[in-house]
Amino acid sequence: MQRRRAEAIDIAYEATYDTYMKYMTGCAEFFRNGYIDIMQFSLAR
Repeated sequence: MQRRRAEAIDIAYEATYDTYMKYMTGCAEFFRNGYIDIMQFSLAR
């Protein structure tokens, strides 16, 4: 996940990168534990 860390920090700021990584790792943990999910709905008249 952090393979291109330096490149990401060059594009944004280190604080932005750290915040994003905390968000993504937190989301991954919630998915693994079944707290959140993704659904797709198609609605038609």
